[in-house]
Amino acid sequence: MTAEKYCAPVYVVYQKFVNAILIRAKTFLYFLSESVFSEEFSLEALIPSPNANFGTSVSVSGMTLVVGAEFEGRNKGAVYVFTQSYTDGRWRQQQKLEASDREYERKHRFGCSVSIHGNTIAVGAKTHQSGTGAVYIFEKVDQTWLEMIPILLGEERNEFGASVALEGETVVVGASFGKKIYVFKRQGFYSWFLEGKPLVPIDVEGDDRYGHEVDISGNYIIASAHHHDSDGQSNSGAAYIFYNSQSGWVLDTKIALVDSRAHAEFGHSVAISGAIVVVGALKGRGTRQGAVYVYELKKTKWILSDTLEESVDSYDYYGYSVSISRNYLAVSAFGDDDLGQSAGAVYVYNKTSNTTFRHQMQVNSTYYL
Repeated sequence: MTAEKYCAPVYVVYQKFVNAILIRAKTFLYFLSESVFSEEFSLEALIPSPNANFGTSVSVSGMTLVVGAEFEGRNKGAVYVFTQSYTDGRWRQQQKLEASDREYERKHRFGCSVSIHGNTIAVGAKTHQSGTGAVYIFEKVDQTWLEMIPILLGEERNEFGASVALEGETVVVGASFGKKIYVFKRQGFYSWFLEGKPLVPIDVEGDDRYGHEVDISGNYIIASAHHHDSDGQSNSGAAYIFYNSQSGWVLDTKIALVDSRAHAEFGHSVAISGAIVVVGALKGRGTRQGAVYVYELKKTKWILSDTLEESVDSYDYYGYSVSISRNYLAVSAFGDDDLGQSAGAVYVYNKTSNTTFRHQMQVNSTYYL
């Protein structure tokens, strides 16, 4: 969910439920200039459908932005691709992506998850074929995004594609209902093959929502399970980190709150960058205020290095989504009411030492209905 502009990260900020994005189909762009994040402008899809949920998923790579609208066309879904101009720096819609089998699928929610890396886009459609799920791959050829062979497993009610994370020649796919994580490697230009067996920790249970979120960075993959019962506490949550060893992907560690609290939903959001892991606990404190935990790899162990607990109000849902790039961390709180009921906000942090993230600023969209 990050990119670079003049060597500075770009964060794509979106809001949920009844707000500007849902009603007007807008996504707001912020960029860093002289250590200050400011709203650059908003994006609006051309002829958006009502209730398309434009902005339900976002991903940025270089000068290309991908935005999912999973409910467009009566839940068939669509994905919009924007590119940034070299001349004036503005972002404009380049192409609208739809699944080739769109007419044969009633409600497959194409765009529920998206990920872009270089000239490749992965799009999840978790309710494809009545919940079996699918991942669609698009490649950029002569400035046009072309659909390649989709990734299909055929396991019923798996929700394959609920989450996707793409890096280089690897795509990680979460099947949150099937409680599995799959790793695929590129095979030639057109297809991808399953690398080893699905990643399934032995303590994962059916209602853990394992694979709700996934991310990859180098030799590490992180997967969420925010409904996992850690230490006997219902829905306290957990996250699993896998390492790419010589024998394939293996479980490196499981992380959970030391003082696991019922319904904390630790792991509702996850992100990894190098040796830093960020985990959001949607209901981690108070009345759904939320909290975020930062872990760092020290030699061979992931150690809790920082806990972020802003002075937010009840039902702000701080930690709903997280993103990290270099020394910058963004945390959303979609229930923030500063600009109106559930207008939402994003908190931006800068890493000031080896272990500490400092709150730099709070971003609220200036556009709200």
